[in-house]
Amino acid sequence: MKKRVGRKQHKIPSQDSLAGSAVFYLSRFAASEEQLRRVLNNKIRRAKISNPDFAADDVVQQKLREAIESIIEKHKRSGVINDENFAKMKTRSLRNGGRSASAISARLKSKGVSGDIINGALRSNEDQQEEGDPELKAAMVLAKKRKLGFFGGKSSTPEQRKKDFAVMARAGFSYEIARSVLRCDIKDSED
Repeated sequence: MKKRVGRKQHKIPSQDSLAGSAVFYLSRFAASEEQLRRVLNNKIRRAKISNPDFAADDVVQQKLREAIESIIEKHKRSGVINDENFAKMKTRSLRNGGRSASAISARLKSKGVSGDIINGALRSNEDQQEEGDPELKAAMVLAKKRKLGFFGGKSSTPEQRKKDFAVMARAGFSYEIARSVLRCDIKDSED
């Protein structure tokens, strides 16, 4: 038996197969509207790459794209896809994981969530906090996870303090938040 060399031959999707793929994907992952659209459009894109006849048939591709929009609308009406709930859930999860507001915003934007919904999810998360600044709490979680500053048990050398500040900055936390979590000043790290 010969092994086929070359690209995998992707099946040409149908409206039914796209609907099935949507259900399968949504049963495994929480998703935004745009994420589901990307997943389904990738089915068309992969089929175009490996099937020249399909790639040349713009009419069929357009019908499939219209079917994708219909599938998404159906799932939105049923409540399975709800960008607001998705953003709130992801915000809560990412905050608990030690992510800054800017990192959460960037992550949600990459998932296709609109800026208004992201801002609403961040405000909602702040309102749900019992006390204190959610940004400070998230920075503390990150510092504990990454063993930064006070939580690191390392010698507090100027070099180490600079590295710890750099980690906090890359994570999207402000200088003030990083300073209060690391309990030192950047000037201290430049000694």
